[in-house]
Amino acid sequence: MIRKPIVAGQFYPGNKKDLDSFFDNIIQLNQQKIKAKSIIAPHAGYIYSGKTAAQAYSLAEIPDNIILLGPNHTGRGTPISVYPPGAWETPYGQVPINEQAVNLIVDKTPFAQKDANAHIFEHSLEVHLPFLQYIKRDNSFTIVPICIADENTQHLQDLSQAIYETIKETQNETLIIASTDFSHYEPASIAKEKDSQCIDAIIKLNETRLIQTVYEKNVSMCGYLPVFVAISAAKKLGAKNGKLIKYSTSGDITGDNTEVVGYASIILE
Repeated sequence: MIRKPIVAGQFYPGNKKDLDSFFDNIIQLNQQKIKAKSIIAPHAGYIYSGKTAAQAYSLAEIPDNIILLGPNHTGRGTPISVYPPGAWETPYGQVPINEQAVNLIVDKTPFAQKDANAHIFEHSLEVHLPFLQYIKRDNSFTIVPICIADENTQHLQDLSQAIYETIKETQNETLIIASTDFSHYEPASIAKEKDSQCIDAIIKLNETRLIQTVYEKNVSMCGYLPVFVAISAAKKLGAKNGKLIKYSTSGDITGDNTEVVGYASIILE
């Protein structure tokens, strides 16, 4: 099954030449690399959040196996939807699904199911692929896209354990990417205050406090569930701390700080 791009030409440039031109200006390939267990990066249109995401992608070592965790904005599909074997396509070409890893994750937890429906119109994972393809020029990597809507923290912990066991069993170097934006349509001062509390929980690798902060402070962070899973899995893989690489808001681009969306890139190492 080949998933065609749905936001090429909208969230990001729709052809290879324009993508190259965009990334040439924001991704620094010659930086000393960090061997990250996970990165958290935004998924808005590149004009708004591309530079923030690029800072994490410039620093993190990108291995040949990627697990993509994203929120479910559409409500389609199963609560934890793992894309079935096939490939995802962008203007840079196709990236294959890691069939072995998909099968292992689904086998190791009853809460994850192979399901393409949640992914068909979901943008939160698609927008990360061109970053990866620009860095891994020959598309010599595989992905496991997982769309998450399940709010049961035990199910999420079970998924993180399945991811951990799969990585250990396959013995493949793997990077977990969690896709999220932070506060939505709040005044910049309020967004920054709320987001800073969420970011503090993330860099301290405290997934429980993250979810508590989202609920108690009413933070409109769309990807807190995938970030919860990423933190939990990263700790199992040996992550000891998190580092905020960049925080920004849409107001930095538009100049309008009355209603902003917050973005952050974070590395767990």
